Amino acid sequence: MSNRLPLVPPDISGLSYLSPLGRGGFADVFLYRQSVPSREVAVKIFLRKFEAKSPSAISFIAEANNLAKLGGHPNIVNIFEANISRNGNPYISMEYCPTSLGKNWRVNPMGLETVLDIGVQIASALETVHRSNLIHRDIKPSNILINSFGTPVLSDFGIAGDTTVADTNDQVAMSLPWSAPEVVGMQTLGSIESDVFSLGATLYSLLAGRTPFESGDAKQNDNEKLKARILRGIYTPIPRAGIPRIVEELLNKSMYRDPSMRFGSMQEFAMALNELQSDLQFQVTRMNIAPSSRAAREDNLPKYQCGHPKVDITGLNVGVYVEPVGGGRKKRATETANPDECPICAKADAFVPLKKKFKLGPLFWVITGAALLGFLLTYIFVSAPGV
Repeated sequence: MSNRLPLVPPDISGLSYLSPLGRGGFADVFLYRQSVPSREVAVKIFLRKFEAKSPSAISFIAEANNLAKLGGHPNIVNIFEANISRNGNPYISMEYCPTSLGKNWRVNPMGLETVLDIGVQIASALETVHRSNLIHRDIKPSNILINSFGTPVLSDFGIAGDTTVADTNDQVAMSLPWSAPEVVGMQTLGSIESDVFSLGATLYSLLAGRTPFESGDAKQNDNEKLKARILRGIYTPIPRAGIPRIVEELLNKSMYRDPSMRFGSMQEFAMALNELQSDLQFQVTRMNIAPSSRAAREDNLPKYQCGHPKVDITGLNVGVYVEPVGGGRKKRATETANPDECPICAKADAFVPLKKKFKLGPLFWVITGAALLGFLLTYIFVSAPGV
C-alpha cells in the first residue's frame, strides 16, 4: 500500500463516482456507476497524466490492449472502456468484482478443495494468456478477484510482458513474496516458468496463510532477507494439519528453484491439479483454455514470399481442390503442390481450359431469321410479273 495521498476521483463522462476500491503504485481504483447500461464498474485511474510515448502512457495502452485481447475468458476480468479523463489521467473501466483473494487469506486460510478449484481456473486463464504471447508477471492473491457470480478472475495486467518482444527496455517490477528465484536474481523479467512459480506460491499462500519463504520471525522478513531465502529456493512446508503429502509434492514441483524442473506449461499444471482433485475424490474442475489468438497464430506461421501464411498441403490426395479463377476444371492441390508456391496466389495459374461445344444463342437465331425473311421478300418482289 502506497503512503501517498489518493487521487481525487476525476469526472468521467457517463460515469458517476461512488467510492474508492484500492490503491497501487501506478494507479488508484474507484467504484463508479455507469449510466447506460446501468451497472457498477471498477475504474482504474493512472496516476500520471497522459503524455504520448511516456512510460506510463505505454503501460496504459499495453494493459488496455492486453485485456481486450483476452476479453471473454470466464476467468479474466472484462474490460469495458479505455480513455483519457477530462483532467488528463488515463483510465480503464472494467468489470466490478466485489472481493479478491487478497483480503482474508492470512487470517482465514482456504479449504483445500476450494484452492484446487481456484488453481485449475486460474491456470486455465494463464494458459490462455501464454498462448496469446503474453506473460502476466504479477500473480498473487490480491490479483485474483471474485466476480458477482463467485467466479475467480485474473486481473491487473499492468506489468504483463509480450513474449515476442525483447524485454531489455522493460522496467523491473515484481511482487517479491511470490516471485521466482530467476526474477529475484535478475536473470529474467518474467517467463512462462516464472508465472508457474508465482501461481504455485499463490496456492501455497491460500492454504498456509503465509507466503512460502516468509519467516515466523517478523524481523527476518525484510526484503533482503526474503530475497536471500527465495534465491536459495528452500521454503517451509505448509504449517497446517490435514494437507496430504501429494499436495505438498505438487506445489514443490511448481516452485522448483530450477525453472526447467517445474511444470512446462499452465495446461500441464492444471492437468496435475485435476488429477489431484480426482485422487482426493473432489469434484474435478473443467479447464477453460482458449486456442491461440488468431493474430498470435498467424504471427507464428511461416510465410510465403508474398506474405500469406504457409499451409502444408503435401500428402493430401483426396478432396482437396484449388478453385480456378474464371472457370475451368478444378485441379487437385496435389497436382500442382509446390512447397515454395503460395496456393492463394497460384489460383489464377490453376485454370485448365476445357473444350466446349459451340452453343448458338438466341440473338444468332433472330439475326438469321431476319436475314432470311429479307432475302425471301426481295426474291418475291423481283420475281413478280410486271416488275
